[in-house]
Amino acid sequence: MKGKLAQIPETLDDCILLWQMGYIVVIHDGKVEKVLKEKGEEKWTH
Repeated sequence: MKGKLAQIPETLDDCILLWQMGYIVVIHDGKVEKVLKEKGEEKWTH
C-alpha cells in the first residue's frame, strides 16, 4: 500500500505533523474528510 496513510489523524498535533510533511487535511463538521498530498504549485496557502 505505497502512498497510503496508516491511519486518519485524530488530534490537532497529527494534522500539524501531516501539514509539515506536505499533506492537506480537510476537516468538515469536526471530522476528517480527506487527506491530500500537495503537488507542486497547487499548494494551499490559506
